[in-house]
Amino acid sequence: MHLLVYAMAVVVGLQQGGLAPPKTPRNSAVPAPAPVPVSPSATRHGDSVLARVDSHYVAILEKTNQQLSLWWNPYGIFVGALGALFTAGAVVAAYLIFRQSREYRATIDAAIADYRVVLDALLAERLADTKRTWSNR
Repeated sequence: MHLLVYAMAVVVGLQQGGLAPPKTPRNSAVPAPAPVPVSPSATRHGDSVLARVDSHYVAILEKTNQQLSLWWNPYGIFVGALGALFTAGAVVAAYLIFRQSREYRATIDAAIADYRVVLDALLAERLADTKRTWSNR
């Protein structure tokens, strides 16, 4: 949370003409100062960059909460219902296509078996004719 507020403070400070990050040595033995709570007067008067960033953060949270409450408006329900109907339709269509392809494959296999009998009989007849023709020569 503090890192987010600090990053937002840096962005706001850079937008307003520059903000240098605090200069602390990386391996310092001094503990980090405790966060100071922002008073309402600081956000009202804009005493510090962190106070402004904190107020912007609170405004973003309020807008997010307002948008979350839009889930239960009629348009949100309508869009959700359409999504559910589309999903159900896609599942039904996939099942029908699968079943139809399985039935089609069974029909094709049966037709091939029927034609195989006919073709085998035709080939046997032609082979017999050919043998008779060659044996008569």
